[in-house]
Amino acid sequence: MAMASKTKLIVFFSLICCSCFAVYSSAAIDTLNQGDRLNSSSSSSASLVSGNGFFTLRFFNLSAGELYLSIWYKTDTKKPCWLANRGRPLKSDSGVLLITGNGTLMIDSSGGDSIQLYSGQSEAKVSAVLLDNGNFVLREAGGGLILWQSFDYPTDSYLPGMKLGFNHKTGQNWVLTSWLSSSNPRPGAFALEWVPVERQLVVKRRGVRHWNSGALSSNGTFQNMDSISFGESGAEYHFSHFSNKDEDYLTYKVVMVRPPYPGWENVTSFSLGSDGIIVLQKSLGMFLSLYKECDGNSIGSGCERWARSKCRSHGERFEIKEVVYDNSVAHFVDYNESLSFSDCLDKCWKDCNCVGTGNPVVNADGHGCLFWYGHLEEVENGKQGMLYHVIIRPPVKKIWVWVLVSIAVILIIILLALLVFLRWRRLKLQEKFLADLMTLDNPSDAYELENDGNKGHNLKVYSISTIMDATHCFSLENKLGEGGFGPVYKGIMADGQEIAIKRLSGGSRQGLVEFKNELILIAKLQHTNLVRLLGFCIHGEEKMLVYEYMPNKSLDLYIFDQSKRALLDWNKRFEIIEGIAQGLLYLHKYSRLRIIHRDLKSGNILLDQNLNPKISDFGMARIFTSRSEANTNRIVGTYGYMSPEYAMEGIFSEKSDIFSFGVLMLEIVSGRRNNSLFHADQPLNLVGYAWEVWLEGDGLSLLDPTLKGMCSREQVLRCINVALLCVEDNQLDRPLMSDVVSMLASEGMKLPAPKQPTFRLRRKMARANSPSEGAVENCSLNTLTVSVMEGR
Repeated sequence: MAMASKTKLIVFFSLICCSCFAVYSSAAIDTLNQGDRLNSSSSSSASLVSGNGFFTLRFFNLSAGELYLSIWYKTDTKKPCWLANRGRPLKSDSGVLLITGNGTLMIDSSGGDSIQLYSGQSEAKVSAVLLDNGNFVLREAGGGLILWQSFDYPTDSYLPGMKLGFNHKTGQNWVLTSWLSSSNPRPGAFALEWVPVERQLVVKRRGVRHWNSGALSSNGTFQNMDSISFGESGAEYHFSHFSNKDEDYLTYKVVMVRPPYPGWENVTSFSLGSDGIIVLQKSLGMFLSLYKECDGNSIGSGCERWARSKCRSHGERFEIKEVVYDNSVAHFVDYNESLSFSDCLDKCWKDCNCVGTGNPVVNADGHGCLFWYGHLEEVENGKQGMLYHVIIRPPVKKIWVWVLVSIAVILIIILLALLVFLRWRRLKLQEKFLADLMTLDNPSDAYELENDGNKGHNLKVYSISTIMDATHCFSLENKLGEGGFGPVYKGIMADGQEIAIKRLSGGSRQGLVEFKNELILIAKLQHTNLVRLLGFCIHGEEKMLVYEYMPNKSLDLYIFDQSKRALLDWNKRFEIIEGIAQGLLYLHKYSRLRIIHRDLKSGNILLDQNLNPKISDFGMARIFTSRSEANTNRIVGTYGYMSPEYAMEGIFSEKSDIFSFGVLMLEIVSGRRNNSLFHADQPLNLVGYAWEVWLEGDGLSLLDPTLKGMCSREQVLRCINVALLCVEDNQLDRPLMSDVVSMLASEGMKLPAPKQPTFRLRRKMARANSPSEGAVENCSLNTLTVSVMEGR
């Protein structure tokens, strides 16, 4: 009997336990299956509860006629941490969440509203589950593939395990967006984003940076969020950054640094407030603001300054004041439903006539703005008033106003006086410079200037505005090249005349000397084979020479270019040789000034529209008296074209130009540069090669291959013979330019045999003194212009 009673007692207690479990299970359902319905009514099927009991999914009415599907955290009873339809509230008091037969997750209502959260595409069984971390997921039955989840569509709350960042594969952007106000869940003005490049969280207000967290440290914390650890709970927040080809995001977890106590798990989430402040939920409904409200004008603690109205002074700010307000005060009401209170502050700050703003009085849910203009009287003596944000201006003493005005006036007077002085000084310096142009730099180079009404200088002075207009402000499209002392530009005058402007380089050590030299010399030279100087321009440190424009540029662009050299047949090349010879003869003998050019080369021979040669660039030229030669410690010119006595001893004369002319003749005949190498086993330059083939009786092998069969054999050999006479080692053995012109023009004249040039002596000397037979002599390029070299 006792045994039977004991058995009945066990059965009784088992039934009680099963009943309790069934009651608990029915009260804490976390799964919605196909065919189930989650209603907005107060029935037992009105909510889903996560397995740990921390999160609840249910409908709630924010106000009459606005129904939302939401997830709530159990310690936060004021607002949900997630909304499924924050931008599309149901216009009905009844709603239902369901999964259709094809797996579509949707919200429906009796008012006819229908919102699809996920569109099903198969007949596979699916179910929706509210997980312990607050993530509401739709997945295949039996815990299979996740098809949709609430964490992919965050609102204003950031839960552990949730992502902020980007899904490059789907284009998903995980961003928190604030509520419009504390009671209006529509998207507000602020957004919290993860910026991978800067490795920091950023709060933006209407797309403008408002606050930043500072860079993520190696221990998983942020500089401007260092207050998010709690000694009383022993909890710390650790952030982690993950990045791969598909995703780049930030997530976090709660780490317990001490053994937990009951209720520690309530420390959980962040939320972005409608004022742009990140709020951390501590425990049991307690909240902590991570930083003070940023006003957009001050910096510090992560706050960033954004563009504000220029009519606001640095000391102006918003303050909450109790003011008397009635309809007699000028005001304006904007009922725009998308305006939050931060928008009201921003609009008032940018409106120079606005003196205060507020929005709680406009609409109960906090949208829209009220602006005041004119004077607002502050409440005194206990009179009834209302609290509003009013712009406060800092007091300014009148004495400081007068002091500031006086200082400003004095500074303006000093500035104007300084500008007048600088203008006067510039004019004086320019006058002095122009006067210096009429004198020579070296008193020993005395000569008489013929008085032609302008001290020997019939040049036009161009204004800087004329030059700038002609060259389109020295645009790259108008740049012709780079000379030894600065760039050269093409210009077109207002009347259509084409000009070339040589702009003196400010960094050139000898620039002023060469500028004056070229002005003095070319102004007095008149010859068809010399480039014509039209004028000059001086503006401050800018110094420019204006020449006639040569449309075909320089000779080297033709004879050394495979595609253009064919344009110069032998007759044209011989005409160019004769033209250069005539120009040099004029400089050496027939001009009013006896001039040594000192930098004769193919790059300084310009070609006009008919390919006629004109000698240019007289910046290095020197004026001679009756002396036959001179010595200088300023060796200028171009390697490869310099005569031996000039390059080695600094001695120059008209025979120096004749040596350069000889090298130039060989280049025109052969189409090869002087620094070209011939015979790999015994390197020879052009002069050396010409001497070798001349000795072998094969002078025609020097001729440019494009001219084969199209020229006079005798004329070519005559040119090579004259060229070798010009490059002889001893300057006394070189002919004068008058002799050169005669030898080129007289076909019947018997020419003397040339002697061995300098290159041969140097090559033999180098081989004799070389420790090895294979050593190669060092040589400089003949394209380099030397400005200064000390003589030995």
